[in-house]
Amino acid sequence: MFQDFIDTLSVIDIRPAQYSVLVVIGANPGLSQAELSDRLGIERARLVHMLDHLQQRGLTERLPSPTDRRTHALQLTKEGQKLLK
Repeated sequence: MFQDFIDTLSVIDIRPAQYSVLVVIGANPGLSQAELSDRLGIERARLVHMLDHLQQRGLTERLPSPTDRRTHALQLTKEGQKLLK
């Protein structure tokens, strides 16, 4: 079953961990990178690399946090929302 999941995502060039990131950001727009890392149990350095890749693909974006200038608020782009659906 997991292999079918991997095969399905490979068609759109998304790995399962990236899919998880997209799902959590989609359900929680404005989440910080630290919060996302904690929720998914992904090491922060690895998450930053993953977010860089997703942002380069135009699927996510980092916006200034409205409550904390030291953090970014994560959200899906329109393309990211479309891909997730």
